[in-house]
Amino acid sequence: MKRTGIIVAAIAATLTGSIQAKTPEDIYKEFSGAMGIVELSVDTGDGLQSAAGPAICVHSDKQGRAVFLTTAFSIQTQIRTIRKLTVKPGGLDAKTVPAEAMGVDPVTGLAFVRTAAAAKWTKVVFVGKRSGLKIGQQIVSIGLQDSSTGFEPYLGVAYVSGRVRVPETLYRVTGGNLTGTCSPVFNLDGKVVGIVARQLPTSVQMMTPRGQTYVSLIGRDEKNYFLPIDEFANTISSMPSPTNPKRRIWTGVVAYVPVTDDDAKTYGVNVPAVMVGKVVKGGPADKAGLKERDLIIGLGGRTLEKFPTPSLVGKRFLNNLQSIASSGSKQVSLSVKRGDKQFSATVGLAAVPKQPFEAERYVSKELALAVREKVPPDSYTDSGPTAGVKGLIVLAAPDKGSAGAAGVRRGDLLIQVNGESVTTAAGMRSAIDKAVKNSPGKAIVLLVQRGDKTYPISIIRSRK
Repeated sequence: MKRTGIIVAAIAATLTGSIQAKTPEDIYKEFSGAMGIVELSVDTGDGLQSAAGPAICVHSDKQGRAVFLTTAFSIQTQIRTIRKLTVKPGGLDAKTVPAEAMGVDPVTGLAFVRTAAAAKWTKVVFVGKRSGLKIGQQIVSIGLQDSSTGFEPYLGVAYVSGRVRVPETLYRVTGGNLTGTCSPVFNLDGKVVGIVARQLPTSVQMMTPRGQTYVSLIGRDEKNYFLPIDEFANTISSMPSPTNPKRRIWTGVVAYVPVTDDDAKTYGVNVPAVMVGKVVKGGPADKAGLKERDLIIGLGGRTLEKFPTPSLVGKRFLNNLQSIASSGSKQVSLSVKRGDKQFSATVGLAAVPKQPFEAERYVSKELALAVREKVPPDSYTDSGPTAGVKGLIVLAAPDKGSAGAAGVRRGDLLIQVNGESVTTAAGMRSAIDKAVKNSPGKAIVLLVQRGDKTYPISIIRSRK
């Protein structure tokens, strides 16, 4: 009798579970309204450049503004350069809503935008903390088709078939394909378990004149991997905002170099490690006593994680540094090996200095010339004679343009315009405007430094 009761209870539990689970169609109907399209215009200094990408409504704030996670722009897109930003639901009859950029998470690269005013979105997707994924589990994803269909929603159905770490965890699927990048992935309970993001290449055998070879390809339409929520849940709970921007952190080390197996034998280490590259004088690592070629073998009291390749060890190390900083810590403990000695060093965590892609730029169509301001990394990555010289770095000077034809070259350091020193983009703009206004029709003389020599270059402005 007891055994019969147990069987009945088991059957009842199974039936209850099947009733609670949803069909892929149920999930599609419930959550397709959470999707949207972000469209933006970015001022590149040489005109506006348009971009667009899918978005997922993940939050509604106290003011009723809808907040979206998107991959429409990256961390290299400067928020200050965005001139127009909108978001709209998928579908032909969708109405565009003005929006504003909140920022980009420096670890995952996921961006966030929100509507400029209160906007009741069709559906808000709740993202938890744990995915609870199992091999063989059926999952579904919801994406938006391209503009030719009016960004109509569509469904992907597949089964979890494996897991890889590269160095973040990715789940692989078979038995179907997922939808496009920035598509939410659901289990059959209707809970978000991941997002379609990075895709790993597939090896394809091809014939060449030299015989058979394997080529790594990433299919445009096939989406076989997704990022579990375990990897990005904290990003949503502490998303960036205009008043709380997030930057990558650094320790005052220009680069950490992965240690190969041969290097490990040479330095006598039998655990994963990264090597300290150039240490910036006065930076956190310098203050903590770290030196170039020191080996980092531990982080926060634990040895570095083991991965198939040294480069993945290095990437995980940097990601872990960022995660520690994101938790609010201002310093980190490193286990260091220097020669035969091993010791611990407490190193401060600081915001990474302004990077070259963030530098202010001046672009002149008339001169066919683009320059940018110097930033801190220029001083410690330049080992040449221009390292300590103030000026503007030439980004572009096409040979057929006025500046290029006169002799200006990419990489030159521009230090003067008509005898006036220039160190900022605004200063360059002012100097050029002054030359055009006060001496119309006359050549503009630029003084550039190339290596250890300076060259005065006269530019005759092109006539319209």
